Amino acid sequence: MKYLKLKIASHLAQPVKVRFSELLKMVKPEQNMFGSEEFNVKTIMLTQDGCETAPTKDGKTLHIEQGETFYFVMSPTLMTRCKEASSDNTDEEFTIELFKNDAGQTQWSVNVSSDRTEVQEKPVNNESENKVYESNDDKWDKINKIKDQKIARGQSFNIGAMTVNGANPELWAKDSEQWIEEVKRCAGVVYDALTSEPKNATVAKNDDDLPF
Repeated sequence: MKYLKLKIASHLAQPVKVRFSELLKMVKPEQNMFGSEEFNVKTIMLTQDGCETAPTKDGKTLHIEQGETFYFVMSPTLMTRCKEASSDNTDEEFTIELFKNDAGQTQWSVNVSSDRTEVQEKPVNNESENKVYESNDDKWDKINKIKDQKIARGQSFNIGAMTVNGANPELWAKDSEQWIEEVKRCAGVVYDALTSEPKNATVAKNDDDLPF
């Protein structure tokens, strides 16, 4: 199946009408290759003209037609907005739009309707298309990168805690909240150093990925 993630450069002010094929409360978060949580929700496209996926790094896009089943890739914020608007049934239809308000801030608009749009549903292709990695080696490189990030988080905390305790052994007993903030600050510096990409790295986060 195809994957659709709404992005600023490709989908701003372009409402997408969909019907989710599974209850949102049953969908578990997954960790993407950058260590961030996202939700892959099995969805039916209801927009009359369908929707184009955002371009991949090689410029390729895919068209999701009306009636086609795909995976809607949602951030935790968008998932929360949809859950808040939902009454927990798979007959609801959602119109989701990425827009900029009067202050120039990018926001989500989520509207739910109980009206049912009749579409001719297309056969489901269970093979991943635009989500598939370019090669098996590339796939495992990215899987290993996620594992490395998890290890780095643990190492960063340990180093941060040892640094703070070494500089001020009595801080935890005096002010535990300040101790936590100091450890977080140190751990953040260490984590950035441990996970920084080499200058010639070819895998980089897309600037158009939404931080919300």
